Amino acid sequence: VKLDNKDDWDAGDYVVGKYICQGHRRAYSGSAPEGHFCELPTGRHRYYLPGDVLIGALGSRNAMQELCGDWTKIEHPNPNGGPTIMDDIDGAGLFGKATSISARYPPHAKFEYGGHVFRKGRKVRMNDFVPTDTDIIPLHHPPNVPTILVVGTSMSCGKSCTARVAIRSLKEMGVKEVVAAKLTGAGYLNDILGFSDAGADSVMDFVDVGLPSTVVPKNEYRVKLQKLFGMMDSRRPDVLVLEAGASPCEKYNGQLVLEAFFQHPRLFVILCASDAYAVLGAKQYLEAFNISIDLVCGIVANTKAGRELVTSMTGLPTSSLNSDESIADFTKMITKTLPSIHAQSLIE
Repeated sequence: VKLDNKDDWDAGDYVVGKYICQGHRRAYSGSAPEGHFCELPTGRHRYYLPGDVLIGALGSRNAMQELCGDWTKIEHPNPNGGPTIMDDIDGAGLFGKATSISARYPPHAKFEYGGHVFRKGRKVRMNDFVPTDTDIIPLHHPPNVPTILVVGTSMSCGKSCTARVAIRSLKEMGVKEVVAAKLTGAGYLNDILGFSDAGADSVMDFVDVGLPSTVVPKNEYRVKLQKLFGMMDSRRPDVLVLEAGASPCEKYNGQLVLEAFFQHPRLFVILCASDAYAVLGAKQYLEAFNISIDLVCGIVANTKAGRELVTSMTGLPTSSLNSDESIADFTKMITKTLPSIHAQSLIE
């Protein structure tokens, strides 16, 4: 571990931080009395103890409902003297400086910068662990297989839950190889572990191609997305279930995901939203990418009132996906829109 000049820092660098114990957390909705916690490489949450040291990665986050932070804003060296301070801006070892925090978001953990991780005199970065282009050939377009794409109007509107239901439904239909991935967002293993719990045969996200989050320049993300498509294709999927984190207009590069699926021949699009007015706006926005919404789910579809309002305002079908009947109807919809799924399930 060596201190590194700020001019040589970059997103995806592995750095060491020493946890700063801040005493009891202030009260907030859903507070945990045990204190700050971090997601471990297994996906389990572990609460910090005084003196704990964490290896994380430099990155940025732009969460509308929680916290915004940026690794470039870390002040190193500290202009006031003393140690350089970093924030864990997603609870999973994403180091940056918090720049905007929701009043509803719990106090985040702070760390003293202890240096960068070096191996044999060379800085260790997330990109060091990405398969080469020889091992995994990047694809300029998504694999040409039946694909369920889950997009949303914001974070925390039901996308991951909806993707899990879709995965489980496909496996119960007898689809052999379901590959699930999260395409945009900030690195958090729990999301894709949920896909695995639902029955996905392979799971992956942007972390697997060297990104701590997808708040990166467009050209960089485009290259990484092509690599991720190549990883999906290498698993020989029968069906893809893909989640685009946050919403397409945010800084996570969701627009590039929509561009990649322009005129995809075997696509079923689920929009998750928190209210009917957001559905109306998202419908108009997605039409600019020649993407039609096949089904509306998420928070807005939890009750009959929400479902009826969405349909009356937009003409789009809705589903709560929280009952045997609604899931059976969902299965019929995807087999009608993507008939090759039904054909393959009969073969299996």
